[in-house]
Amino acid sequence: MIIYGDVLFVLNLVVDYGLLLVTARIAGVPFVRIRLLCGAIFGALYALVVFLPGCGMLSAIPVRIAAGVGMAVVAYGKTPRIGRLLLILAAVSAALGGGVLALTDLGGATLHEGVATTNADFVAVVLIASALCAGFGVFFRRWGQKAGGREFAYIQVFLKEKSTVFRAMVDSGNLLADRRDRSVIVVDVDVIRRLLPGRLCLSEEELSHPSAVFAALTEVFGCGRVQLISYRTVGVRDGLMTAVCPDRVIVNGTEAKGVLLGISPGPVSDTGAYEGLVGAETGGAI
Repeated sequence: MIIYGDVLFVLNLVVDYGLLLVTARIAGVPFVRIRLLCGAIFGALYALVVFLPGCGMLSAIPVRIAAGVGMAVVAYGKTPRIGRLLLILAAVSAALGGGVLALTDLGGATLHEGVATTNADFVAVVLIASALCAGFGVFFRRWGQKAGGREFAYIQVFLKEKSTVFRAMVDSGNLLADRRDRSVIVVDVDVIRRLLPGRLCLSEEELSHPSAVFAALTEVFGCGRVQLISYRTVGVRDGLMTAVCPDRVIVNGTEAKGVLLGISPGPVSDTGAYEGLVGAETGGAI
């Protein structure tokens, strides 16, 4: 059997990218597409190396499992939900394995040494790959944004030289705004921690005192970036929340103007399914 390295690489690159994307959508975790691409490249390179002379031992099951774990870590980074992601990735891989083999009619696709291969020419593989990517994107676009009757938004925040991506639930009850009528996205403290310089780490003791959080963040970002906002919720009559003004906020691919990040005094989700609460007006780009 003749195997062409370029075709093998492209086919597995697209399949792996699709698997990683679908897994992230189903799990409802925030993701960065460039990281998914890097993970897919890792998986495609593994598929290519397996066929090199003297590398047959790399097709052993333990090595395949290790390669899958490595691909997931590259794609999703360090997250406490990596175990759940790996389980979903394994299930999705098994479910979509039939789709890869369905390419037989188009180009003789088979699984050889546990790696997807095909006899189709390079152009055909690129066309099929594009169709698969489009199908993955369209079919699962709403999956991660709607679950259990809830609407979700994927939000990217830029502050100074750092940025982060997180998933937020669209909450029509979140009408929080400052005196300049800037809407507030309430976020877990972990979102803010990912935007902080490495030298600063908010302690649990500081988090229990908004004034301490305000002082710590003001020292880093300046008083123009940080403010205290009063709020009221069920069980909290008069509360104070520290809010930060980021450089840019992108909600589902659309830039949102005049938005603050309010640091929640506790987790916004008991299950960790999302890291923020965004008002219906700001999250309406879904």
